[in-house]
Amino acid sequence: MEKKFYYSSPKSLAQDWYAQLMLFLAIIANLAMWIIIYQRIEPTRDLIALHYTIYFGINFIGEWYKILYIPFLGIFIGCVNALFGHFLYNKNKIGSYILITSAFVIQLILLYSVHLVTSYIIS
Repeated sequence: MEKKFYYSSPKSLAQDWYAQLMLFLAIIANLAMWIIIYQRIEPTRDLIALHYTIYFGINFIGEWYKILYIPFLGIFIGCVNALFGHFLYNKNKIGSYILITSAFVIQLILLYSVHLVTSYIIS
């Protein structure tokens, strides 16, 4: 009787080194968003610019706390992608890697948008 040796891969996304790295980097990017907002935004009654385009300039203003929607959106997207990636891991590892990597890339895009929006606010 012949024994077959298979490469034993982790059975869970939480045990995979690439997924751990991507999720760690996504968490770091989200924490950076919170730090930028904490350093640059002061609670005030004045309205602040929440969206800026090169064509129209400031096209969305609102209360200061609405800037917090961006990191909360990042947390939500990261959790949804991690959850779907976890369920997809044993059936399709490439698909779960794409989900986890996209969670990190989305965090970077949101981090850049927080930086741009808050860099023009004069406190």
